Amino acid sequence: MPFLPHRDPRPLRLDCPAGIQPEGLYLGNGAQALEVAVLKATRPPTRPELRALHRERTGKRATPVVLVVLHGDGVQTTRAIAAKVREFGLQPWKAPEPLPPIADYDISLVVRIAVEAADGRRPTADG
Repeated sequence: MPFLPHRDPRPLRLDCPAGIQPEGLYLGNGAQALEVAVLKATRPPTRPELRALHRERTGKRATPVVLVVLHGDGVQTTRAIAAKVREFGLQPWKAPEPLPPIADYDISLVVRIAVEAADGRRPTADG
């Protein structure tokens, strides 16, 4: 069973130690999108190996990179990750609804709030 069966991975080129091989790369959306690099291992990787792989994948970029190393029963690993996602209540990011346009009668209020904030004062209801 693939790691993310509903997504098609991109090829992943990564110089891996013995017993670890690249499986695929999943990219998020937008600039500096999250990268999920999936690797398959015949044994649990060591922390120094994981650090080196992460450093190699990240390079000098500010892009967030997550390494997922599948070893043993991939189905159990995928289920464990999915359980953690549910436990933390993580949801796919959705863009918020746009705010409605500012009505003409609200413009003076918005300007007053901005001017008072720029002056270092805290806007109050009584002006």
